[in-house]
Amino acid sequence: MSPILVFLYLSFPGLGALESFRCPPGGHSCLAFITPNPATLSCPAKDSTWFFQPLSHPFPRKKLVVPEVSGDLHLPHTSTDQSGTYSCQDEAGNTRAVYNVDFQDGAKLYLSHSALEQQPLRNQTVGNSTQWTLFTQWGPWQACDHCGVQGERKRVGLCYARRSDHGLPCGLADLSPQKLQRGPELQIESCFVPCEHNSPESTVVLYGTYKLEENSTVWLSCPFATIYRPVSWESDNFSPTWLQQLAPNNSGPILDLASGGSRLQVSASGTYRCYVGRKLMGRFDPTWTHKTPVAPTRSGFVHIYSVIEAVMVMAVLLLILLSFIQMCRTKLNTSAQG
Repeated sequence: MSPILVFLYLSFPGLGALESFRCPPGGHSCLAFITPNPATLSCPAKDSTWFFQPLSHPFPRKKLVVPEVSGDLHLPHTSTDQSGTYSCQDEAGNTRAVYNVDFQDGAKLYLSHSALEQQPLRNQTVGNSTQWTLFTQWGPWQACDHCGVQGERKRVGLCYARRSDHGLPCGLADLSPQKLQRGPELQIESCFVPCEHNSPESTVVLYGTYKLEENSTVWLSCPFATIYRPVSWESDNFSPTWLQQLAPNNSGPILDLASGGSRLQVSASGTYRCYVGRKLMGRFDPTWTHKTPVAPTRSGFVHIYSVIEAVMVMAVLLLILLSFIQMCRTKLNTSAQG
């Protein structure tokens, strides 16, 4: 069977495909993805049933419900414990595709920027009796995220391990967690491309409004964006970049590394727009409420004066009562002496 193509999340126009690897040669297809980014596994059968066998424990394989008519398995939010073997069957019970999938931890993502002369990770040899060479399997450079002005482009690198003549994703290798400290990579470089006059317009734009308390932050998520696609953000007077984020004492919005900038953390009011493949996909308007001291009104002053007046009247009445009691005691003492 020829290598099966796996399509990264959402069959969106302009989104490419990656060819799967076999591990070992002649075996099932081996794939690697970066968490928590979404992923899609393809099945040749439209009415398919998917099964999952996790790597972390020897439990019996689990049947997965796939409501999509296409038969593909969509995983909108991935995690490392989803690593394992995925297989799909057609209506007759025939196995049509099998994948050994390694979901690599996005929290271990190593970022490097060529403008800062930062270098990617070097190859690494681990193991004692059985040695593995850990290296980065790079994907192609993505398109520049801006046109007509200086922009950035990125490429994704997945952790692979090689022994003898074949390689496979690091999570599928026979390595202990202590020896497997390496994770995926993200490499950034500056770019410039001219704008096309007849570029297609976006057909879907998500609008969002947030009202937040003072001194709080919010994460904005760009629709249809993943680490595998070019994404950029801009506000009314600011366009965050990876180069700015890597600068010392950066205090602006924060691009989320694990999602490749698909999410943006902001703490200031304004309008924020996100672009995927240089097409507008989302607009967000977060606003922060400021708690200011409320000045007393005229009615408030009247109420305060009434309270003070009542207290004073009570004090005078108490003094009169005490004086009356003292006078009565004096008369009683005088009568007793007479």
